[in-house]
Amino acid sequence: MPDCINLKERFGDQFKIGKDPAYFAEYGPNAYIEDPQYHTVECQHGHIFPWGGETLAVSTNNRGPIANAIAALDCCTVVQDGSDGITATFPVASFDEVAPIIRARRKRKGRKMNEVQLSLFKEMGIKNLAAINAKRRHTNHAPEIDRKLDKASEPIPEHPSTVIGR
Repeated sequence: MPDCINLKERFGDQFKIGKDPAYFAEYGPNAYIEDPQYHTVECQHGHIFPWGGETLAVSTNNRGPIANAIAALDCCTVVQDGSDGITATFPVASFDEVAPIIRARRKRKGRKMNEVQLSLFKEMGIKNLAAINAKRRHTNHAPEIDRKLDKASEPIPEHPSTVIGR
């Protein structure tokens, strides 16, 4: 199935992408091979996976209202209906209709830093949070860094959001 949709490229910036259990059976427990055929979008009530071409499939974990809601969609075609859930195919253009029903898991967003914190990082020669955490773990500069970051996150007195009564 070389012509299947690469879920990591298409939806990886918004949703959690996992691997099908068959990936580990195919390549071994410690393998790291990029094979779009085994990508899945992790969901609360099942998972979404490539079916071939411009078609995706959704499998539910059990029967009930989620499976019924997916089966009722005009864009979905039920290909397997079992006592433990359904599998339905749908065009990739209908992803936005199916994902909320099966509750596709979104990626966590990183912590936002203000301009003062960013300028402190640049002064210290640190480019990202991973580097600051590594520096905290492997040096004795952690108290100094924490002091600078605490001072940077204190509210600015002239800022309107810090005035009481607004």
